[in-house]
Amino acid sequence: MTIPFVKWPGEKCAALSALMRRMPDQVDTYWEPFVGGGSLFFAIADRIRQAHLSDVNEELIIAYQVVRDKVDALIDALKGHEKRHHDKIGYYLEVRESEPEDEVQIAARLIYLNKTSRNGIYRLDAQGKFNVPEGASTAVNNFYICDAEG
Repeated sequence: MTIPFVKWPGEKCAALSALMRRMPDQVDTYWEPFVGGGSLFFAIADRIRQAHLSDVNEELIIAYQVVRDKVDALIDALKGHEKRHHDKIGYYLEVRESEPEDEVQIAARLIYLNKTSRNGIYRLDAQGKFNVPEGASTAVNNFYICDAEG
């Protein structure tokens, strides 16, 4: 089973075992209107012939497309974020304030912020700006932003 690459509010992880018991062995077409972290999708991906994932968060959808189409470039970008996160004080705030235009950088920013924000949440204010403070546990040197093998 594939593990979601982001943690998302409203995620179905808590109900996953109950949902799995109710899912058919094969799914011809799977529609997910609020994919978030995609825990149900990833849990049953091997049963799905065709999937349509959507969400109101455009950056999240870009991240899914980049994971699907440009994963090697994304891994490189995330490793760069990881190195700078450990090497540069204030890097989190720098990334939080950034507004990349390249789709790989948009995806890497979303995943980086999701992994390093307080409680691993992704929240936007009324102006559409990410506004979650940095999490305390991300200061340790063995903290990983990108697990390319997992």
